[in-house]
Amino acid sequence: MNTCYYALNRILTVLFLSVLFLSSCKKDDSGIPSGNETGVITAPGVPQGTATTKLIDANGGVIQTPDGNIKIEIPAGALEAGANISIQPISNTNTAGRGQAYRLSPHDVSFKKPVTISFAYGDIAINTAPEALGISYQHQNGIWMALGGVQLDKTAKAIKVTTTHFSDWSFFEVLSLTPQESSIAPNGTVDLKLVRHLPLADLLAPLVPGKELEIVTEQPMEKEYLKEWHLEGDGQLLPLGSFATYKAPAQAPAINPVTVWVELNLPQNGQFILLAAINIQEEGIVFRINGGPWIRTDGGMAQYFPGSGSTDVTGNVRENGVFKGAIEISWKGSKGDAPKTYDWSRMGNVNFLYRVPGTPLNTLYYEHYSIGNSWQNSPGKLTITGYGDVQQIVSGSFLLEKSGVFGDGFQTVKVEGSFRVKRVSDN
Repeated sequence: MNTCYYALNRILTVLFLSVLFLSSCKKDDSGIPSGNETGVITAPGVPQGTATTKLIDANGGVIQTPDGNIKIEIPAGALEAGANISIQPISNTNTAGRGQAYRLSPHDVSFKKPVTISFAYGDIAINTAPEALGISYQHQNGIWMALGGVQLDKTAKAIKVTTTHFSDWSFFEVLSLTPQESSIAPNGTVDLKLVRHLPLADLLAPLVPGKELEIVTEQPMEKEYLKEWHLEGDGQLLPLGSFATYKAPAQAPAINPVTVWVELNLPQNGQFILLAAINIQEEGIVFRINGGPWIRTDGGMAQYFPGSGSTDVTGNVRENGVFKGAIEISWKGSKGDAPKTYDWSRMGNVNFLYRVPGTPLNTLYYEHYSIGNSWQNSPGKLTITGYGDVQQIVSGSFLLEKSGVFGDGFQTVKVEGSFRVKRVSDN
């Protein structure tokens, strides 16, 4: 539910200040062991969706995906002759990666001047501050490499770095409190862990331009740098070093999701705060319109369709046994894609429909709205937090800032909610 954003924002205010302080620290002979950790080899990502291609000559140019999530700026003189520059979305095999990964081509191009690669992190669900995001590429040996010299533009909600070569690219989190978002039943539990994705010795100072580091298999953060675990909300938190178990109360609390956050004490008085949101909910779909009363379905289900590669979450709203409406949320994705956040897309297979019967017309709420004769996708996100096997739970949250309402006239409304439903057999 959108309530989680309010809790996250309260704690992120502290987090931003802490990370700014951390980034000003300098690396010294502090006696931190370097360790023998090496990068993890992963398979290349699988193409997803349509590539964006543009011919760019020696005069330079700019190419970006239609959604603006990645942009490449090539200065004049970087290319000796014209080349077809391509951005292909791929599955993200970076073990610390967030969001979509991209294959930049041609791989054998060598730029005479550095080009700038920018990632828009937007409102993607992250459990670390933007200052703690990094940019990485996959080396030909299969190991993802973190680059130094990353620049942050919080106004544009983007991070960027320069390079002279192409490969597969993604942005990633240096530290994580996982799972960053989860959904459990009343009296249920969830296990949390604090992990790092870079060698400890290199984690304690910002990456400088020109330096590269291997992204390692997630490691529990050393307990001597952990200060304290905190719980904001109802329930019980049982911490043990870099791990903790949260137990939910017997019923959904008034402030939901609850927030767990952890403070770290890093050398030279640096402090870092990471957080996770936990939604407590019975099976079903819960949502509200324009901040009104919460609407609950009488259960619900999730179903995967192998033919189309899509998942549907559906539920019916009843009042005293009388049918009052039906809700359906669908996206092109399966178990292997979760956790993941999607933009709403009328033509891109990320859809929302809430149907309320009426006379003479049904009222329909969609993921898009109209401006004149054109359709616009609603701002907001669909976040999948869990995706179990058949007879297990599929969970997530959704926010539509401008859901189009079509019935007796046209308008837009805000819709927010969450779901926790059992997966039935594939269709």
